[in-house]
Amino acid sequence: MCCVCKLIGKVAIVTGGARGIGGATATLLSENGAHVIIADILDEVGVNLAKSIRGLYVHCDVSKESDVESAVQLALSWKGKLDIIFSNAGIIGTKTLNFYRLRIASEKQNLGIYYLFVRI
Repeated sequence: MCCVCKLIGKVAIVTGGARGIGGATATLLSENGAHVIIADILDEVGVNLAKSIRGLYVHCDVSKESDVESAVQLALSWKGKLDIIFSNAGIIGTKTLNFYRLRIASEKQNLGIYYLFVRI
């Protein structure tokens, strides 16, 4: 079975899926047969993309557990399952990498940045 065929009927959540890499990923998943939920904080952009790929949009700030739970529940109520989570959401800081220290990184550990800084 080809890789693309394996996506047919799968249910995916793409965090940070309204634009950029997440948007491109959501589009490719949909084009290859997956049912896609875009989870993002960019509501207007996310809704428009979801409509264009025949998916769903959910407002989701991944630093809030309740928002993530809502996204998962949406997948389960929509299609009865969840096969793929593409964890793409991130934050854009205004400082360079050298500015950030462990103190700042630990505040952002919900996005997995803490581990990166501990290992650097």
